[in-house]
Amino acid sequence: MLAIPSRAYFKPLLKRTDDASFISFKGLRIVPLNLLLDRGGLDLSRRKLKYLMIYKCPKLSNVFDSFNLLQRLSCPKVKNFAATVISGGIQSTPMLKQIKLDGVDIMHNSRELMNAVVEGYSSHLSPLIASYSKKERRYTYTEMAVDIVISTIGKIGEFMVEPIGRKFEYLIHYNSNMETLKDQVQILEEVRKDVQGSVDAATAKGETIKNEVRNWMSRVEGVILEARKILEDDAVQNKRWFNRWFLDLASRYRLSRESEDKITATAKIKVDGQFDNVSMPAAPPEIVSQDFVIFESTRLAIMEIMEALEGNIINFIGIYGMAGVGKTTLVKEIERRAKEDMLFDAVVIAVVSRTVEVKNIQQQIADMLGFKFDEKREQGRAGRLHARLKSVDKILIILDDVWDTLDLAAIGIPFGDDDHKDPENVNRKVRKIVVTTRCRLACNSMTTGIETSKIIHLNALSENESWGLLKMNAGEVIDSPELNSVAKKVCRECGGLPIALVTVGRAMGDKAQEEWEEAALELQKPMPSNIDGTDEIVYKCLKLSYDHLKNREAKSMFLLCCLFPEDYNICIEVLVRYGIGLEMFKDVLTIQEARRRAHSITKNLKDSCLLLAGTETGCIKMNNVVRDVAKTIASDIYFVKAGVKLMEWPNAETLKHFTGISVMYNQINGYPASWDCSDLQILLMQGNCIEQPMPDGVFKGMTALRVFDQSDIISKGDPYFSRKLEPGFSFLTSLRTLIIKNCRIAAPAAIGNMKMLEVLSLANCKLLDLPQEIGELTNIRLLDLEDCHHSRKKLNAIFPPNVISRWSRLEELYSSSFMKYTREHIAELKSLSHLTTLIMEVHDFGCIPEGFSFPELEVFKIAIRGSVHHKQSNYLEVCGWVNAKKFFAIPSLGCVKPLLKRTQYLKLSSFEGLRTIFPYQLEDRDGLAVLETLEVSDCVDLEYLIDSEEWKMPPVIEQHQHTCLMHLEKLDLQCLGSFKGLCHGALPAEMSMSLQKLKSMRFFKCVKLSSVFASLELLRRFDELEELSVDSCEALEYVFNLKIEKPAFEEKEMLSHLRELALCDLPAMKCIWDGPARLLRLHNLQIADIQNCKKLKVLFDASVAQSLCQLRKLLVKGCDELETVVAKETQRQDGRVTVDIVVFPQLVELSLLYLPNLAAFCLDSLPFKWPSLEKVEVRQCPKMETLAATVDSEENQSTPKLKQIKLDEVDLIPHGRSLNKFIQKYSEARELRNLINDHQSRMRGLTES
Repeated sequence: MLAIPSRAYFKPLLKRTDDASFISFKGLRIVPLNLLLDRGGLDLSRRKLKYLMIYKCPKLSNVFDSFNLLQRLSCPKVKNFAATVISGGIQSTPMLKQIKLDGVDIMHNSRELMNAVVEGYSSHLSPLIASYSKKERRYTYTEMAVDIVISTIGKIGEFMVEPIGRKFEYLIHYNSNMETLKDQVQILEEVRKDVQGSVDAATAKGETIKNEVRNWMSRVEGVILEARKILEDDAVQNKRWFNRWFLDLASRYRLSRESEDKITATAKIKVDGQFDNVSMPAAPPEIVSQDFVIFESTRLAIMEIMEALEGNIINFIGIYGMAGVGKTTLVKEIERRAKEDMLFDAVVIAVVSRTVEVKNIQQQIADMLGFKFDEKREQGRAGRLHARLKSVDKILIILDDVWDTLDLAAIGIPFGDDDHKDPENVNRKVRKIVVTTRCRLACNSMTTGIETSKIIHLNALSENESWGLLKMNAGEVIDSPELNSVAKKVCRECGGLPIALVTVGRAMGDKAQEEWEEAALELQKPMPSNIDGTDEIVYKCLKLSYDHLKNREAKSMFLLCCLFPEDYNICIEVLVRYGIGLEMFKDVLTIQEARRRAHSITKNLKDSCLLLAGTETGCIKMNNVVRDVAKTIASDIYFVKAGVKLMEWPNAETLKHFTGISVMYNQINGYPASWDCSDLQILLMQGNCIEQPMPDGVFKGMTALRVFDQSDIISKGDPYFSRKLEPGFSFLTSLRTLIIKNCRIAAPAAIGNMKMLEVLSLANCKLLDLPQEIGELTNIRLLDLEDCHHSRKKLNAIFPPNVISRWSRLEELYSSSFMKYTREHIAELKSLSHLTTLIMEVHDFGCIPEGFSFPELEVFKIAIRGSVHHKQSNYLEVCGWVNAKKFFAIPSLGCVKPLLKRTQYLKLSSFEGLRTIFPYQLEDRDGLAVLETLEVSDCVDLEYLIDSEEWKMPPVIEQHQHTCLMHLEKLDLQCLGSFKGLCHGALPAEMSMSLQKLKSMRFFKCVKLSSVFASLELLRRFDELEELSVDSCEALEYVFNLKIEKPAFEEKEMLSHLRELALCDLPAMKCIWDGPARLLRLHNLQIADIQNCKKLKVLFDASVAQSLCQLRKLLVKGCDELETVVAKETQRQDGRVTVDIVVFPQLVELSLLYLPNLAAFCLDSLPFKWPSLEKVEVRQCPKMETLAATVDSEENQSTPKLKQIKLDEVDLIPHGRSLNKFIQKYSEARELRNLINDHQSRMRGLTES
C-alpha cells in the first residue's frame, strides 16, 4: 500500500516525469491519486492492484489495465480506459466486477465495451443533472430513482473535495461531539415535554392544535430517534474498542460527522419550538337544520344552487324571496349538503340583518373558522379576516338576511378579484358567496357579472304543497269532513309561506271546528295600520299562532325575547332571572321550579316554530321575521331599539308609557338627566359605551322598576371601566333583579336600600369592596359572584362577617374562587335552610368546621383544595394528602357524604394510603348512584378501583346492587404508581349492573398495570366502550385477556362499539390481546393510534383486520420490533375457513413511521383493498419493500382514491399508479443509496488510514 499523506510530499515526485508510469512498487495494492491535478495519463500495470481510486484529476484521460473496481470522480475528460480496453473489450479486464461512475454502480454483466458505458453514461447524466435543478419536489416514481442517485452523487462529491484536515477534526472531536449530542437530545426532550404539556392543556380545553405545532412534534420525534441511533452506534463502537483493542476509524469518522449534523438540527428545531401559543379555539360544533321538507319548488332551487357550487364558473349566488318563504332554512340545507359532500375546505354562514353590524358579521365568520381577532377596529379586523379567508383553498361564504347592498371589502370578504378569471385552472383558489335577501336589487348590486353570478327566485309553495305542509304540522285530522273545508280556507290565507303554514298548523292541530272557523276569519281581516316592514300574511299567521298559545306565561316569554337584537343567542338562564324579577312564573316556590318552567315554555315555543334552537348551549333564537311580528304585537308596552347603533337616548316624553325599554348593544355614551317612567318594569341597557357617571336622580321616576340589566358597560380606553352602584340606586325600592356583569364595581352602602332584591348578579366583575350593608338584602334568593376578581389585586376577597347567615331566603350561591371561605363563613352556611345550589372553592381543610354537613343540594360545584372551573354541574373535587380511611370518616371531610348520591363528576387526587376506592363510599345507601365521570390522579398507594376482598368490611346495603356506578360513562386514571387493575378478585354480586355504561377509559402512567382487562368476564361488562387510551404504563404486557374460561362465552363478540384506540409508550407490551382474536370484532373502530410499543411484533390478526369496516385513520409509530401490521392467522382447529381478503372500506389515512423492522403491511399473500385511501405516509421503515398483496390484476384499482404518498421526505403524486409499485421502486432506490453510502464509508476509511 502506498499512502501519500499530503500534496506537499507528492509534488516533488511528479516533477520527475510527464506521467505517472514511474510507479514501480511491486506489492502496490491501493493508490490514492487525488493529487494528480495536472497529469494527463497514467499507466499502472501492477498485477496485484485491486482497488484504484481516482478523483479530482481534471486532465486525466487514460487509465490502464487490471483492477477489480474502477471509481471515477470529477474526471470529466476520461473517455476511454486504454487501447487494450478498446481492442480487447471485456477480455482486457477479466476480473472486473464493478464499475462506479460518479457514485453510480454499473455492474459489468454484458459484453458491451467499457468505452460505450462511459460515453453513454457521460452523455446522459449531464442533462439529467441540469433538469433536476429545475424540478419541484413532487414527481412520479419513474423519476424518483434517478433523482435519489443524483442527490447522493452530490453528497459524495462534497466529501471528496473536502479538505483532509477537516476529516481529522471529526476524529479529534469525536468524544466531545457525542457528549454535546447527548446533552442536546436531553434539552430537546425537555422542550418537547413542555410543548406536549401545552398541547395536552389546550386539547383538554377543546381547542384545535395548530398544524405547525403538530409538524414540529413529528420532526422532533424523528430528530430524537436519529440522534439516539447515533448514540447507540457510539456505544457499540466503544464496546468493540474494549474487546478487540483497536479503533474503527471509518465508523468513528462517520458517527462524528453525523453527530455534528444532528447537533445543528437539534439546535435549530429547539428554536423552532418557541411557540407563542400551540392552539386555536375550536370551531363550534355544527348544528344541522332539522324538519327541512323538500317540495318541488325547493328541490329545483337546491339543484340549481348545488350545480353552481360544484361548477367552476359561478362565484356569486343570490337567493331572493318574500319574508317567510324559507330562504334561511334553504341555505342551512345548502350548508349541510356542501359539508356532507366535502365540496369546500370550509363553509361559513353569517346573519347580516337589517342593521348591518360589521364587527358582528366578522365575529360570526371568525367563530366558524375557529380564530380570534386581536384587532379592535373594523378596518384592522377586515384585513385580518381577508387574509384568513384567502388562505383557504376552497371556501363557501353564506350571508343570510341581507337587506341592502353589502360592502364585502369593509367586512374583509375577498370577492371580485382575479381568482375566478380562469375557469379552466382547476387548482385555483375557490371562493363562492351565497346571499339571501327579500329584494332582488340587493343581489344585482353585489354581482360581478352576468357570467359569474346566478340569481334564484324562491317562490311560495303551490296549493298542493301548502296543503301537504299544513297537514304535516296539524295532523291528519284536517282531512276529516268537519275540518277539511275550513282548513283549506286557512291554508289559502297562509299564502304558500312555509313559516305561516308551519306555525298555524302547529297552533291549530288540536283545536275544534269552531276555533278553526274563528282562525279563518281572523286571517281574512285587514292588517293593523301601524304595521311597518312586515308582510301582511306573515303577520296575521304569526299573530294567530301567538294568540293560541296556551297561557300568559308563554306569551310573556315570547314577547320578552323580542327585546334582544336580531339573531341574538338568548340565554334561557337570563330569561329565568328576568322572569323572576317580573314575577312572570305563577305558582312556583323556588328558583329551580322557575327554571324548569322556563325550559318547558321555551321548548313549547320551539315546537310551535315561534322560537329556534340557539347556536350556543342553553340558548334559543328568534327568527327575524318572527321578531318583527313580536315587536309589533308588543309595540304598546315595549320600546325596542336593540343593536341598531343608537347614539343618544330617545326623547324622554316618548318613553313615559312603556313598561319595558331595551336599548342594549348600541353606542349610547351617557344618561338622561332624569326619567319620568313610573310604569317602567324592565330596563335593558347592557353593551353600551357609557363613560359618564350616572346622575343621582336618574332613577327617581322609576319607582316600579323590577329588572335592571347594565352588563358589559365598557369604556373605549378601559374594558373594566370603573363603575359605582350610585346612590341613585336607593330609589329602586321595587327592584327585584339587578344584573351588572363584566364591569368594575364599587358597591356603596346604599345597596342595602334595595330590600326587595331577589336576584343579584355581579359575575365576572372586578369588585372594589363589599360593604356590610349587603347583609340588608334579606330577600336575596340568588347571588352570583362567579369568576369575580378583586380590583386591588388581592388574591381573594372576603365577605364581611355575619352576612351570609342573614340571607335566610338564599337558594343559590355562585362564588367560585372569589371567596376565601373561613371556618366562620362555612359555619354560616348551616343557617341557609333553602339553599339548593352552591358553587364554591374551599382552599384548606381547616376551613371546614367539625360536624358540618352540606345540605341536600340539587346543583353544586364544590372543590376542596381544587378548582370548580368545570362546565358540568354536580361536580365534586377533593384533593387530599390524608389517610384514606379518614376521607369518609373524619368530621371535616364527612361533609361531602350527603353530596355523593347526586354527584355526577367526582375527582380525587393526591391521597396517600388510599389503597382502593370501593367499597369505602358505600356507607351511604345511594352512594354514587348517578356518577357519570370518575377521575383519580396522583394517589400513590391506590392498587385497585374495586376490591372484592374488602367488600364486606363496611356495611353494604342491599339497595346498592342496582345503583352503584350504573351510570358511569367516563373513567380517567392518571399517575397511579401502585395501580394494578380495575378489580381485585371477581366483581361483587352487589355490582352486577355496574360499569356497563362506560364509554371512555384512560390509563396514564399506571406503571404497575400489567393488563387493562385481566379476565374475559370483566371485559364482557364493557360492551358500550367507545374510547380507550393506555399511555406510559411501563409494565403492561397486553390490553385484553381473551382466554376462554367457559365455553358459553366463546361466541360472544367483544368491543363492538369501540371507536378510538390509543396505545402509546408501552415498552413491555408484546401483543394487544391474549387469547383467540376472533372474539374481537371492532366493527366501529375509526381511529387507531399505536406509538412507541417497542416489543410489539404484530398489530392485528387477519380476522380482526377484516372487522375494521369503519377504520378511517391508522397511525403506527416507533414500534421497534414490529414486523407486520396484519398477520394471517394460523390454521384453525375448528375447521373454519380462514380469511381470504381484507377490505378497509373507510380507511382514509395510513401512517407508518419509524418502524425499523417492518417488512410489509402484511407479509403473507393475503390480498387487501383500500377503496377510500387518500393519504399514505411511510417514514424510516428501511426494511419495507412492499405494502401488501392486492386483489386486482391492475394494482392501482385497490387504491382508486389515493391522492398523496409521502416516503421519508419525498412527496409523491400517484397519478393513478400502484401504491405497491411506488414502495418497491423507492425500496430499490433506497438500496442503491445505501450501497453508495457503504462505499463512501469505505473510501473515508481508506483515506484516513
